[in-house]
Amino acid sequence: MLVVKKLLARHGLNKPYSGGLNSYSIVLMTSSFLQKFGINNTSALSQNLSEFFRFFGCFFDPQTLGMDGQKFFNLSPVQ
Repeated sequence: MLVVKKLLARHGLNKPYSGGLNSYSIVLMTSSFLQKFGINNTSALSQNLSEFFRFFGCFFDPQTLGMDGQKFFNLSPVQ
């Protein structure tokens, strides 16, 4: 989480009022990711971190998936 927070701060993406992520969102992302995929103990920390970024950068769709810190769930369309 600290690496993600530092990276976001370095690029000015840690201010929620200007479109960034707050600390609570980072905690939810991290805990949901770890609950779903776990930690690969045979890999380096950098590989686990790259999997985190790859998942949220390529596969996670905030329009169809939600998270609550323990699991991911499908969002139902609003009608």
